[in-house]
Amino acid sequence: MVEKANARKSIPVYQVLLAPLRGLWEMMVAARRHEARLHAIGALSRLSDEELAARGMTRADILPHVYRDHFKWSVEGRDSTQREIPAG
Repeated sequence: MVEKANARKSIPVYQVLLAPLRGLWEMMVAARRHEARLHAIGALSRLSDEELAARGMTRADILPHVYRDHFKWSVEGRDSTQREIPAG
């Protein structure tokens, strides 16, 4: 007996009904994460250069620090290895 190569796979009804809620939840989580990153960028940007230096940072380190879990950054003039920047 030969089976159809493109047989449809059945999707449970509850998955179809919950898909919009799952999408809404993921959107809310992403918005909250973005809000937290913007808050961190603002807080670090308000520090003086001396305060940043005391943390071992420069202004060029702010975005790589805030997005360190999301991107691998290579700041011009530095190697591409990530270094740990102490948190506030």
